[in-house]
Amino acid sequence: MRERNFYIWKKDISTSGNIGCSVSGNGGKSYSGNGGKSVSGKFGIVASGVGGELILSYFDKINKRCRTALAYIGEDGIEANFEYKLDENNKFVKV
Repeated sequence: MRERNFYIWKKDISTSGNIGCSVSGNGGKSYSGNGGKSVSGKFGIVASGVGGELILSYFDKINKRCRTALAYIGEDGIEANFEYKLDENNKFVKV
């Protein structure tokens, strides 16, 4: 919902089981089981089990567009069953 120059964030929480997909909006939290995909909007938090994927949106200020950050559990230090968010450089960090 938009009012003038600011947004009212709705913080959703979504969950799914193994090989499922959980999706939440901006500022939301998404959790999935093994082999699952966890997707959240800007300022979101995601977690997944073994073999899962983490997907977060962010706004690219330079190019003035939304972008997507993707991480795979077990690669680049991303661990299963931990919450992650994006830092100021749009890199995944543990919460």
